Amino acid sequence: MGKILILIGRELLVSVCYVAYLNDLWEKRQSITPKKHGRKRAQAFDIYRFLPKTNCKACGEPSCLAFAAKLSLAELDIDLCTPLIDNREGREGILSLTV
Repeated sequence: MGKILILIGRELLVSVCYVAYLNDLWEKRQSITPKKHGRKRAQAFDIYRFLPKTNCKACGEPSCLAFAAKLSLAELDIDLCTPLIDNREGREGILSLTV
């Protein structure tokens, strides 16, 4: 039961963060210039290189490689990897793959 409460709390926190992010985007909408080129999809093994490789299952996937595969398909959010939250270098590495 403790895990369910933590998950609900995390989901609520993520939702609040998205609302704040979207409100900020809306306020800046006049100064935002859209990019006209498409983004390259990051490959699972490229993402996997930056993951902690602990297979802790905190993200809900059975392994870090499974998480990387779903992240590459945009089926999961990078914030689900809790060890990666404290690893700025790994997080920025993954985010740089799709720019």
